Amino acid sequence: MLKKRIHVTTIARDSWRVVKEGDKRAVSVFPTRYFAIKKAKEYLSLGYDVVIHDKFGTVVEWIKGDE
Repeated sequence: MLKKRIHVTTIARDSWRVVKEGDKRAVSVFPTRYFAIKKAKEYLSLGYDVVIHDKFGTVVEWIKGDE
């Protein structure tokens, strides 16, 4: 079974988005990284891994979800 992942990435003009891996559309968009991470962490209990990127796209943190 494939692991479900949700990513926190930046978009134009310092906005941050939460997007499920493989989807083109964001789950949510936020003005700050803090709030995007907070939203993404809600998916941990649903079995998603949370992958947090910096403003350049590099993975800086990977949080394992419940299985």
